[in-house]
Amino acid sequence: MKKIQVGEIVLDLVKPCARCVITTVDQHTAKAGQEPLHTLATYRKVESKVMFGQNAIHANAGTICVGDPVQVILE
Repeated sequence: MKKIQVGEIVLDLVKPCARCVITTVDQHTAKAGQEPLHTLATYRKVESKVMFGQNAIHANAGTICVGDPVQVILE
């Protein structure tokens, strides 16, 4: 996968990126836990990082909205 389209925006996928610990903090209570990084680390760990994201660069201007369709662009 090299590109995706979200709504009207085309994104070039540049490289994988690691998840930060903020994903383990409950946004309502501010208490830190282990999930989802604990589970992701069982099958997404590269060296000491949990890989579960993509750095992307937009190829055009526009707006992305909640609920926009996501499409893989095959080239």
